[in-house]
Amino acid sequence: MQKRVSSERCAELTIIAASHNLKEAWISYQPVLLVMYLLQYMPFRGFWLMDKVLYFIYSIFFISY
Repeated sequence: MQKRVSSERCAELTIIAASHNLKEAWISYQPVLLVMYLLQYMPFRGFWLMDKVLYFIYSIFFISY
């Protein structure tokens, strides 16, 4: 199952953003939105978080005992 924003919800959010004269709007689910925000505006923190998350996922699925 892929978690995606429906086209209806995306259109609704786009209309809301346009009606508020926003120059930019990020439409996504959490925590993807948070990670992308960190990577865009605080790259050092974002890459640090990605390293921790990826190491955690790697240790769960690929390290055999």
